[in-house]
Amino acid sequence: MRGWVAPPAGSAAQALLENDNLENNQCGLAAGAFGPNGAPASFTTDCGLADSGTAASAVNVAVDPSSVSENAGTGVMADGAPATVYLTGSTVFGNGTGLAPINGGSIVSVGANNSVFGNGSNGSPTSTMATGAQGPQGSQGPQGSQGVPGQPGQVVLVVCNTTTKKIKVRRKHKTRFKTQTIKTCTAKPVTGTLTFTVSGHIARASLSRAGRVYASGQVGVAGDRMTGYLHVRARLRPARYVLTLRRGGHVTSRQAVFVG
Repeated sequence: MRGWVAPPAGSAAQALLENDNLENNQCGLAAGAFGPNGAPASFTTDCGLADSGTAASAVNVAVDPSSVSENAGTGVMADGAPATVYLTGSTVFGNGTGLAPINGGSIVSVGANNSVFGNGSNGSPTSTMATGAQGPQGSQGPQGSQGVPGQPGQVVLVVCNTTTKKIKVRRKHKTRFKTQTIKTCTAKPVTGTLTFTVSGHIARASLSRAGRVYASGQVGVAGDRMTGYLHVRARLRPARYVLTLRRGGHVTSRQAVFVG
């Protein structure tokens, strides 16, 4: 899927994207104040947007929450004033360029729960909009040895590894050994700037339980090892979850994992 908003001169446009995957295109999301750069538009140049001319009266695009990933060119572009893209709870990952506000365009990070990492050049939002005063953190109560990996709105680092071990199987008074493959994951909250080196190919990942998605994001996959950052949507407790990987809109792997 690709998002492209470029109204003609003097007109206005607004768009809202929710829970979308903008991936595997030349550009993921482009909002322009000067219309297309040709007929047809050339998406290899500034995502198909013109860089000058008579501007639209308003171009506003809100993204809440979505993923912009694996685009060859730019993940999110805002070209020319008054083109503005608002990002809330979104991930921009694995693109040639992450954020590209050009020619006076604006990309606004709403709140502190957006993740821009793992791009050829990450780029930066033009401004950050607070979502309201934050009160003191409440007590989580006893956590035990495993603790609580993440709360809604946090970003957690998830690392999964595959190990093998031999187990005894007794049948008809005979003991045999069977090799068992075990997938284990760990998750911990992270703060500050996210730095992530991609190895292998990129896949979209989700952690679900009983049909409910608790966290989603992107991971790098190399052999049996997976590393990536996921946004926590609902409180993530130590338990058994289903880790689902997708590439190009198709499920490539679905495995039961334990998050501790």
